[in-house]
Amino acid sequence: MIVVHVNKQSGVYGRKRIADSSDIWDSSRAVLMLGETPEKGIRYLTQEKSNYGKLGETVLYTLS
Repeated sequence: MIVVHVNKQSGVYGRKRIADSSDIWDSSRAVLMLGETPEKGIRYLTQEKSNYGKLGETVLYTLS
């Protein structure tokens, strides 16, 4: 498992959000991304890449 920060570019998704290296994306079998939605307090978990099957659905959640 590798944990990286995403860059701050707006309007880009997936591969272009991984900070400073496409090598991490290329060598990964699956990529999961966590973030915050524009709605306050709502966060998401999304699967951006999967080499072995279809992508899973994005999950929205809150922390209490």
